[in-house]
Amino acid sequence: MNGKFIGGMALGLMVGAAAEMAVMPYMDKKTKRKVRKKVNMAKNRMYDMGGNMMSMMK
Repeated sequence: MNGKFIGGMALGLMVGAAAEMAVMPYMDKKTKRKVRKKVNMAKNRMYDMGGNMMSMMK
């Protein structure tokens, strides 16, 4: 279970980073900041979900 959880988190981060990189060139600074905020929120949500899953399994 633990390995799966870590793999899922790593995958999510990679996808997030890839999405961020793909979008970067098309934005000026202001929108970039907004998007980064959204990306970070999504990452945090994923971490929360993963943490909840872990605590349920224990």
